[in-house]
Amino acid sequence: IAITLLVIELAVPELSRTELHDGALLQHLIELLPKFVSFVISFSIISIFWIGHTIMFHFIARADRKLLLLNSLLLMCIAFIPFPAALIGEYAPDKTAVVLYGATLVVAGVLFLLTWRHASRKRRLLETKTPDHVVRLGHKAILVAPIVYAFAVALAFVARSALLRNGE
Repeated sequence: IAITLLVIELAVPELSRTELHDGALLQHLIELLPKFVSFVISFSIISIFWIGHTIMFHFIARADRKLLLLNSLLLMCIAFIPFPAALIGEYAPDKTAVVLYGATLVVAGVLFLLTWRHASRKRRLLETKTPDHVVRLGHKAILVAPIVYAFAVALAFVARSALLRNGE
């Protein structure tokens, strides 16, 4: 559903016949380019979370209340992604939009990690045949996402500061 919500921001331009004959459609589509970019990036990120979530729950055999709570919080963050994605599409590179988008992804990544750590702690919620290297690899692979997202936000600030120094 979160992926579907992303496309709502890509509204078809409403043009008169005169505007259409004057070539205004191409200009309107060019103006939508930031929203298209936001859609593609956010679609990819949500897809990565979805694939990772599917793989993670392949190894989880049982659930307890804490796992359900962590998973619900993770899914809430994923469901929220279309909102900061819309802000980025409309207001990039505004600092507030970038921070909210990045913070949402960092929180989702941390919740993903906490969900896996809880499930794999003492292997209590995992399939009994889950190899140790899968548990370790899960911790490492999941930790990469929030680090990358935090780095991307920091990089956005550095790039924005460089642009402002150069007068752009």
